[in-house]
Amino acid sequence: MVVMDTVQSSNSVPVSVFRCTTESYWKLERWSSSTDLPDDADILNHLICTTMSHPHPNPEVYERGRGMDAHNQVMREIRGEKDKQYDPNEPTRVWIDKDNTPDGVVTSLTIILNTGGCRWARAGGCTMCGYVAESVDGGSVDHDTVMNQIDVCLEHEATATDEPADLVKIYTSGSFLDEREISAESRIAIAETFADRNRIVVESLPDFVDHTKLTPFTDVGLATDVAIGVETATDRIRHDCVNKYFDFTDFQDACAEVCRVDTMTSEDIDVGAKAYLLLKPPFLTESEAVDDMVESVRRCADTDGCHTVSMNPTNVQRYTMVDELFDKGGYRPPWLWSVTEVLELTTDVDAIVVSDPVGHGSDRGPHNCGECDERVQTAIKDFNRRQNPSVFRQVECACETTWSYVLEAESSYAQPLIRWQCAFEDSERIDCMISSLSLLTASISMSQQRHTNHDQSAASEDLQRVSSYYR
Repeated sequence: MVVMDTVQSSNSVPVSVFRCTTESYWKLERWSSSTDLPDDADILNHLICTTMSHPHPNPEVYERGRGMDAHNQVMREIRGEKDKQYDPNEPTRVWIDKDNTPDGVVTSLTIILNTGGCRWARAGGCTMCGYVAESVDGGSVDHDTVMNQIDVCLEHEATATDEPADLVKIYTSGSFLDEREISAESRIAIAETFADRNRIVVESLPDFVDHTKLTPFTDVGLATDVAIGVETATDRIRHDCVNKYFDFTDFQDACAEVCRVDTMTSEDIDVGAKAYLLLKPPFLTESEAVDDMVESVRRCADTDGCHTVSMNPTNVQRYTMVDELFDKGGYRPPWLWSVTEVLELTTDVDAIVVSDPVGHGSDRGPHNCGECDERVQTAIKDFNRRQNPSVFRQVECACETTWSYVLEAESSYAQPLIRWQCAFEDSERIDCMISSLSLLTASISMSQQRHTNHDQSAASEDLQRVSSYYR
């Protein structure tokens, strides 16, 4: 197992960088399915043990220069566990939906082509992305096979809807504009196939965004958007938490190239960019993730050429580092309340802001308590279409109080504080537990300060005093 320590970022955002190898993280969910809760002292003792075994972040770890290399080594090991094969003549997925675009809300045909997959993922790749595990082995798919997949998608559309979709979105679990995945011949043929539609969206890393690769679509009269998985506007989080190699300036450069294409086309053909952001990559607390998303939405919306920001919560996919952390108790997907919080706090930006919580309501996807998940998800989808935050004020649940406490109390060195929220009948007991944890948090902060000052015996006494108080 690979273990990396915890680092403190230059902008004071704590980033825990490690692959969990023990079961030492306290999880309320161990007892949440039963009314037989453990003694308060047992929980406090476990928290004390966990905290003392994971001291304050050591900034020297990052300076060893092992961050991204270590991530990639771990990711290659995890991806090597894949044993399933896929038919290259079949797309990975295809479905009909509704999307909010600069043209309004329209019917969309979404296609995920089965290609050789993301070349960055082949090197190791992003900590949360398991899409490459669904790609064809060998690294490439020939032109005829790609077009066979397009034919399958068109057959699906013909049976699923009465009219052809105005919007076509094409993904490859990598970069559509990377010619190792989709050749120039296939790109031109796809543009011609969908020339009768209004708008097309293709996804790509910023490296491959070039005007010569977009003109085949604009030449046939298609409004064209390039979707870029920038994940966050904070470079340190993108590098250390997502394990993505490029900087935010690269995203801005790609948007500038998109704007260049827009100026080269006629006024009735729009060319723009769509930013994909990631809510709560691994190693961030819930509050850090929310703060990062609010800042990232604003910075993306302020970038010329970017007309849409899609802020999506992390879900736990197979063959990823997030999956490994989740199995060891070191990761919880974001709360749906966090999604609504970000959307509400960014309604003033000059861009369409949407979110699509994949896997909502499950323990491997963004979730609240299980009782309100569907209602919150419905409100999010309503917001996506109408951009009206008043929909969130129509949804209430008692678990919002627990979420608020998590925002306040969760620490990067001992997370997740809570993995699953359940409805407990004994509300007084829970209130007492929260009060106990609040006092413990303050005591841990004081003891860690002493630990920093090399007064370890005094720090241990502080923690033991708190523990004995609750026995």
